[in-house]
Amino acid sequence: MNSVVEVQWSGPDAAGDYIAVADKTGKAIPYSSYAYTAKSGGSVKITLPEKPGDYAIAYLSKRKETLGFVPIVAEPVSATLDAPDSVPAASSFKVAWTGPDNAKDHVTIGTADGRSIPYSSYGYTAQFPGEMELIAPEKPGDYTIVYVTGKTVVESRPLTVAGLEASLEAPASVPANSTFKVVWTGPDNPKDHVTIGNADGKPIPYSSYGYTARFPGEMELTSPEKPGDYTVAYVTGSTVVTSVPFTVTALSATIGAPAAVPAGAPFMVDWTGPDNPKDHLQVYTADGNKIPYSSYAYTALNPGQAELVAPEEPGPYTIAYVTGSSVVTTSPVMVEAVSASLQAEDAVDAGIAFPVTWTGPGNRRDVITMIGADPNFPVARGYIANSEGDTVMLTAPATNGDYELRYMTPGGKQLASRPIRVVAPPEKPGSLAVLPATGLTTLNALEVVLDASGSMLKRQDGTRRIDIAKTTLSKLVSETIPEGTPFALRVFGHKEADSCRSDLEVPFAPLKKDAVLGLIGGVEAMNLARTPIARSLELVESDLGPADGERVIILITDGEETCEGDPAAAISALRGKNTDLRVNIVGYAIEDAGLADTFSNWANLGNGAYFSAGNQHQLADALTAATQPKFTVVNAEGAIMARGLAGGDPVTLPAGTYEVRFGGDGGKAVAAVVRPETETSVSP
Repeated sequence: MNSVVEVQWSGPDAAGDYIAVADKTGKAIPYSSYAYTAKSGGSVKITLPEKPGDYAIAYLSKRKETLGFVPIVAEPVSATLDAPDSVPAASSFKVAWTGPDNAKDHVTIGTADGRSIPYSSYGYTAQFPGEMELIAPEKPGDYTIVYVTGKTVVESRPLTVAGLEASLEAPASVPANSTFKVVWTGPDNPKDHVTIGNADGKPIPYSSYGYTARFPGEMELTSPEKPGDYTVAYVTGSTVVTSVPFTVTALSATIGAPAAVPAGAPFMVDWTGPDNPKDHLQVYTADGNKIPYSSYAYTALNPGQAELVAPEEPGPYTIAYVTGSSVVTTSPVMVEAVSASLQAEDAVDAGIAFPVTWTGPGNRRDVITMIGADPNFPVARGYIANSEGDTVMLTAPATNGDYELRYMTPGGKQLASRPIRVVAPPEKPGSLAVLPATGLTTLNALEVVLDASGSMLKRQDGTRRIDIAKTTLSKLVSETIPEGTPFALRVFGHKEADSCRSDLEVPFAPLKKDAVLGLIGGVEAMNLARTPIARSLELVESDLGPADGERVIILITDGEETCEGDPAAAISALRGKNTDLRVNIVGYAIEDAGLADTFSNWANLGNGAYFSAGNQHQLADALTAATQPKFTVVNAEGAIMARGLAGGDPVTLPAGTYEVRFGGDGGKAVAAVVRPETETSVSP
């Protein structure tokens, strides 16, 4: 019974003719197994009924007329089952079986009287010949194991499901949103977990949890943010085996902030509080509501005191201490309006750098731009962060005409403007090329931040981007950076999927090439891992804490920030705490012109340079260029005329005598004479 038989036939094969199971007289049985003769090639397969007895296989016309039949007997089938008499609830156990093994035959859990239980654990006999594993029900009691063919139970045997035991130890009370330790014993069935429940012991969806298989005997959970009575529950399947009560206590925090700050300005905030993971201070509305993308600072990175940036729109606000998604306390702050002015020559020479003197708030991310026909694409820009006192150097475009200077905030507010004209210079300018350094002996501190997120698994010419980046970075370490150079390596995207994790893989120390090369070789990009550029840059300050002198950061990435961070703010904060710092960005396989422009702006803000690398050769050149020493060109009056990196493009200068300075104060300086329409070269 319920087996498949092959039937050969011959007949008229008219449209709609079919072969089906019939009664022993050849009369068709409604809803029995059938197959149309058309395109069958003279052979079809029919499934016999599940009920034993005498039947026939009949050839029937479209009108259900029997044109011929042969008798067939559907014989009873038998099966055997061998399994434990008793098993713990929700545990896996083995079942040995023999039986007809018809299509879709299966062994499953049944009621005490041998009826299949819908959606209970089962296994198809065809997939598990002779033996399989089942999962016992979660509810203790009397059951059966049944062998089923079609919908018919062929064989059953009794099974007793015993209750489970577990124990939990947890603190009687813990502060809100804090981690605490839980000790457990229990059955440790697949996917058993310990989680937070309500006061009645019912698990709370999306609350903190840990799988027992991953944390044998002990784990850490995070308490809810809302104070009150809760439980810690041991759960197997959807059943709570045991639970213990605990109380979540309220948090307290204090904030000390200025009564008033200028719009867009950085300001310091003193704080005390629980300092739970990801606790942060953030600018909120006057009535205590979150402002998307407003300035924030993690307490863990800013012990006792943090820097925030005021909104650009004047008015009342609050500073909030936030744990999880809950505000612990707030402190009011008034943001005051600001103004600015610009001074420059009425006319400047085409293609030549010129000074712009400013007054205004002087915030690090404020920028002086030079606007031409399209206001959305400045022809020149200079960040206030890179000012010499109250002066920013811009390079005039090569095209003569009328332009406009603007003092702009990061949010796009224009605080001042003035017209300026670009004219042909009285004599042709010359150029100055600073040759690359042959040995990088002046590096006081170098940190590489490597993107190993999911996008780095994409292939270029058959090779994964991450492998190209690792090969190129290894070459830089082995051939370009001298042994003993103060060095650190931070990597993100290589530890956890769907995570914004960033790890310091090589702590800041004199470079030991063999150790670093081995570590680079072991980095593997993680599919679906995200891109925490801002978070990684925020951590650079603590990475390089003991460094003296010039600090060089090289960020290697193939994509944009995906962790809701603000890389520009992170770079600005770094520059505010260490002016002798530069952030060079290497954009690998960046095809989006807008993203490349963003990276260029970030590098400019970081007193560094942006390098675009489309392939492995260009990536190698970009990394080498990013480690080159910076230079400053000063004219006879002491005014800065140009900045750049050794080995970069020549800079255009009016004819004259200049001093090229390398590194910070007290660094090497060389003289250079620039002649009209002539390129002059100097070496570091």
